[in-house]
Amino acid sequence: MHTKMHSFSHQGWNTEENRDSRTLINRVRHGLDLFGRADELYDKIEDNKDVPSYITAQYEQKGRFKYLLDRDGEDAGFDDVSAAVQHDIYFKYGSSFYS
Repeated sequence: MHTKMHSFSHQGWNTEENRDSRTLINRVRHGLDLFGRADELYDKIEDNKDVPSYITAQYEQKGRFKYLLDRDGEDAGFDDVSAAVQHDIYFKYGSSFYS
C-alpha cells in the first residue's frame, strides 16, 4: 500500500501522514478511510463467507491473504508490517527511539 500511495495519481492525497505505515495500519485495522476522510464510512463484516474459494483455501493452507480476511491483529494482516513500521520509526526518530 505504501508504494501504491507514492504512485497514486491524486497527488493531493499523497501526503506524509497518509504514507506513514503506522497510520495506514491503524486505518486498515479500524476500517477507516485510507486518506483520513471522516465522511467515508465502512462497515466491518465479521466472518465474511463471500470470498473467492481460492483466497480462503490459500489462507487455510498457507496463511496467505490474511490482510483480506483478518485485519484485527497489530499487523492488520500484512506480512511485511514489522519491517515497514521499523523503517518509518528509524527514519522519523532515529536510532535513539530503540534505546
